[in-house]
Amino acid sequence: MNHPLEKFLSTYLNQQEEAGIPGFVLGEKPSESRPTPIKLDLPVSTIAPINLSQPVPVRSVPQENRPQQPIQPSIQTNVQVERSHDTIRAELADLYRRGKDCTACSELSRNRTKVVFGAGNASAKIMIIGEGPGFEEDQQGVPFVGPAGQLLNKMLAAINVDRTKDVFISNVIKCRPPGNRTPSPEECRTCMPILKRQIAIIRPSIILLLGKTAASAVLNNTAPINQIHGAEFTYLSIPVVVTYDPTELLRDSSLKRPAWDDLQKFQMRYRELTHE
Repeated sequence: MNHPLEKFLSTYLNQQEEAGIPGFVLGEKPSESRPTPIKLDLPVSTIAPINLSQPVPVRSVPQENRPQQPIQPSIQTNVQVERSHDTIRAELADLYRRGKDCTACSELSRNRTKVVFGAGNASAKIMIIGEGPGFEEDQQGVPFVGPAGQLLNKMLAAINVDRTKDVFISNVIKCRPPGNRTPSPEECRTCMPILKRQIAIIRPSIILLLGKTAASAVLNNTAPINQIHGAEFTYLSIPVVVTYDPTELLRDSSLKRPAWDDLQKFQMRYRELTHE
């Protein structure tokens, strides 16, 4: 490792691990034409069977005592340093190992069936972030596989985005809250280091946030979703578009029209960024 940038990245990743910042599921080995995405019909335990004799849980650190070192690298996350698909997957796998036995949120860890870290193409240019797992997600260990996930698939297909090839999907929190309740602000803060690290590893070109909880946790924006949907923000130098969570659309069909408008804005912005 003689290149200065490679040395920098290696040092940065070591610093993150030493700071206790907790990544994720593995895809198939990519073909020469384009990376092969993670198979969505497999549970996390099947996708990434990793055994640790001494697992490292995510630690719950009081806000005032948390290290000040930011998760954002000094290089901009939207600057695409050339990395192989296998390298990205390996970094996500390391993060997954560190977080899969997390007990930082006692109620969530006691009641979960599986930790749901995310799924999709590790080299995706689009990252979608929702609130948290529901019942089906908790059972399978994969995000957005229930009724809301089926609706999300249709929404993405309507703007010519293939979930299995073009997207990596995750949630703010990785464990299902009992009764599918809204996660508390403290639960979101506790789980955010994992999500931040996922974003820093994947380095998507654009992020789509689904719902008020995701927008509040990621953007620190507490405005009502009906005021910020369709708007563009920036997080870690990455463009971010906010829209309604598919669960909300299932409860209130009148929101489908504004959500469709949001998706069209998202599609246009994505094409501008990627020239596709």
